[in-house]
Amino acid sequence: LRVYLVGGAIRDLLLERPAKDLDFVQPHGSIHLARAVSRRLNGAVYTLDDVRHSARVILRQGEQDEQVLDFTSFIGENLEQDLEQRDFTINAMAVDLDTPGQLIDPLGGEADLEARQLRLCGPDSLINDPIRVLRGVRLISSYDLRYGLEIIDAMRVAIKRLGAVSGE
Repeated sequence: LRVYLVGGAIRDLLLERPAKDLDFVQPHGSIHLARAVSRRLNGAVYTLDDVRHSARVILRQGEQDEQVLDFTSFIGENLEQDLEQRDFTINAMAVDLDTPGQLIDPLGGEADLEARQLRLCGPDSLINDPIRVLRGVRLISSYDLRYGLEIIDAMRVAIKRLGAVSGE
């Protein structure tokens, strides 16, 4: 069964920044994998969402070097569909743990990162999860990114739905 490191950790590794939170996806069985990793590494494990099959493992909980590992099953039929459902292209890259030297980047996130450009993965990226608006603002600020009018327009629409997001 293939397991992929995805998201912001890949972005940060490409920028040679430390990656504090690691996100892993796989076709299925992510909660089972999270429990196995937790046992093996003596971490605390929490199921985040039974429907989306996501779980979190926290290593060295409460310590300064705490590490968070999130495990989810694909959203969609395969890795590419999962990456297309993410927020921004710079967060939609992956590495197969069996071939860690090979970047999987179907949406051009590496080129956007090199160009310091923030682009949406799709037209509904922010509407599907309005909290991503806040992530976008943080990314623009933290990574000194440029952005186009489509980002501003999408943020204006999605921000109106921010009140519907859970308190978490």
